[in-house]
Amino acid sequence: MTTMTTPAVPAADPGTVRVTVGVPTYRRPDVLRALLPLLLDQVREVSTAGSRFRADVLVVDNDPDRSAVDVVAAVPGIRYV
Repeated sequence: MTTMTTPAVPAADPGTVRVTVGVPTYRRPDVLRALLPLLLDQVREVSTAGSRFRADVLVVDNDPDRSAVDVVAAVPGIRYV
């Protein structure tokens, strides 16, 4: 199995709350294409400088044909498995 990932959320001080938003998907590339930019906007808002929260997005593609891989690759900053 091949995975494509981007770096996880950078390490932060011990008081930082780290959150991973998981997006399970199965053959929904059009829905995913619409969702990911909106979700990234929210993640960036939560993770602004001075915030105690650090968040990232992980797409879990349950399709053996990897229908989400191209969608995720087009949106920087999202991890994919």
